[in-house]
Amino acid sequence: MQAASLYNDFSSLAGLRLEARRDADATLEAVASQFEALFLQSMLKSMREAVPQGGLFDSQRMQGYREMHDQQLALDMAQQGGVGLAESLVEQLRAAGRVGGADSASGSAQAGEGLNMPQWGSIAAPRLVRPAEWAPAGQSDFVRDLLPHAERAAERLGVPAGWLVAQAALETGWGQHTLKRGEASSFNVFNIKANAHWRGPVAEVTALEYVEGAPVLQRSRFRAYPSLAEAFDDYAALIAGSGRYQDALSRAPDGAGYVRGLQAAGYATDPAYADKIIALARGAGLDGAHVALNRSADRPLTSS
Repeated sequence: MQAASLYNDFSSLAGLRLEARRDADATLEAVASQFEALFLQSMLKSMREAVPQGGLFDSQRMQGYREMHDQQLALDMAQQGGVGLAESLVEQLRAAGRVGGADSASGSAQAGEGLNMPQWGSIAAPRLVRPAEWAPAGQSDFVRDLLPHAERAAERLGVPAGWLVAQAALETGWGQHTLKRGEASSFNVFNIKANAHWRGPVAEVTALEYVEGAPVLQRSRFRAYPSLAEAFDDYAALIAGSGRYQDALSRAPDGAGYVRGLQAAGYATDPAYADKIIALARGAGLDGAHVALNRSADRPLTSS
């Protein structure tokens, strides 16, 4: 879907909104570009207002033409790279908005990669990392770090551990976009929000939410944890202790049924949330009853 190329092309903007309802991933970059265009337009307007007015060519009609020129210039600048605002927005929203995308494990991107991918190595325990510095180097490290904690949570919930790893992979882009609390990782691999009852630390970010199927930016508070272990413990307690997720738990042995139950219960606002997890889990070989970490890094992951 192409963004509007003319500042007054309202039909293209309406089409962009419609496309966002069907496929938010495909329109995220276009929406970010439009936002940057508005920012640049505001900046140009402020610059114009800072210049002393008056003179031969400062008629009301000329000011109108100048304003139209600046609006078109702002849009052209944004579509040609702008000042980097759109790129930063896309990166941040994919990290915290459960939108997916190539960097955040969307169903379309990661399913394609997963057809050729899993090459997990085996270790007896998760890698040792300093508390504030969790940043897995790749998908293999991500799986190895999370799997022991996922297996413990899986015992409580009754869902295969690989599906919990897949859900966390979608939420964080395989650990590359975990929410930050200052300079430290929040370890919130499930992007659980901090409600009024939460008494622990929080990470405040601007996140992408879906309102009536359309993506909107909202400032939100998310829970923060000192470790991955506590993040998984809190996730398991949240799901097991909430009545709204009982249907999902009743379908837990079937991982796909479990994530569809989560979506139906409103765990995430993304209308394609379950489909993305399912595509990711199947593409990455995380959809079996058991995930086996092979001894050789040259051998693929196996599931059963």
